[in-house]
Amino acid sequence: MIKGIHHAALSVLDLERAVRYFTTGTGFVIERRWRLAALGDEDSAVLLRGPNGFVELQRHSSPDSRVPADRPVCAAGITHLCFQHQSMDELVAGFSRGGATLHAEPVALGTGYLYCYIRDAETNVLELEGNPVA
Repeated sequence: MIKGIHHAALSVLDLERAVRYFTTGTGFVIERRWRLAALGDEDSAVLLRGPNGFVELQRHSSPDSRVPADRPVCAAGITHLCFQHQSMDELVAGFSRGGATLHAEPVALGTGYLYCYIRDAETNVLELEGNPVA
């Protein structure tokens, strides 16, 4: 039986920019850095620790940079990661400092929470959820 999800991994073109983006936007901290020797000598990764899980950022020596500038959310594969915080304002401000592009201003959908979708510097879609009881 699965007890939880440990981490989600994102392949990025600029590892240090991605680390700054996620640590600024989420308050995640660097858990560890390592080389992905099994994948290639120049490949490396950073594991970021959050309050109840991890995000792994990977930089490959031969990245495929053919990702479209605006990868559609409906494309096959993982569509987004969702980050939750008690204050939507703080969450949006943190990611904005990191360079996020908002799709639209946060919106209430009748659940008592606020929602907002953003793109990071590498066009990954992130969902932000302002949940006062988080």
